[in-house]
Amino acid sequence: YFGVEIKFADTLNSLFSDLTTTIKSNIISNIITFTKTITNFVAGVILMFFVMFYLFIDGKKILEQVKKQFPIEEGYKDNLFRHASQTIQALFLGLFLTAIIQGILAGLGFFLFGVPNAIFWGFLAERFSLIPFLGPPVVYIPASIFLIFKGNLLVGIGLLAYGILIISNIDNIVRAQVVRLRSKIHPLSVILGVVGGVAFIGFSGIVIGPLI
Repeated sequence: YFGVEIKFADTLNSLFSDLTTTIKSNIISNIITFTKTITNFVAGVILMFFVMFYLFIDGKKILEQVKKQFPIEEGYKDNLFRHASQTIQALFLGLFLTAIIQGILAGLGFFLFGVPNAIFWGFLAERFSLIPFLGPPVVYIPASIFLIFKGNLLVGIGLLAYGILIISNIDNIVRAQVVRLRSKIHPLSVILGVVGGVAFIGFSGIVIGPLI
């Protein structure tokens, strides 16, 4: 009897030890992956700002040098670069217009669902909407959790649903329509280009993806 009990206790200790080791391993692995992701993201943002800085300074010279490398007729070359310029302008216009609309919708949602300082949180959501992989969910998800923990379960769930269905989804609609109107690219191509570009290239994929 005592021998069986001791073996059972040893088995439990062994299982607990294995489980603890597995959890530690997963936590360390996730921390490393998260750190790499954040590092790559920050590096991409810094690189993008450096590129933009030099493009603002010597943009025309760089453009002329790039155009010389294309082995096509001048007429086709001019059309290509004109279309690329229109697409880039439309992408940036769509990015900032979407951020403004998402901020307004977020602030309205926070006000309607009773979140304190709704204007401030709406402004914060508008700022985060400019950052890929983060966006307004960084603001409205904690706000929903806050309401739920205060005892307003239905209100918290309602804000979360409002955020997912309206605030986050308006991004794809507004940005795609702006690009379609300014550069005559199909909205589906814009959405796929942005998603694929961000996934494979990073922050700069917002612009490069649809261009490709």
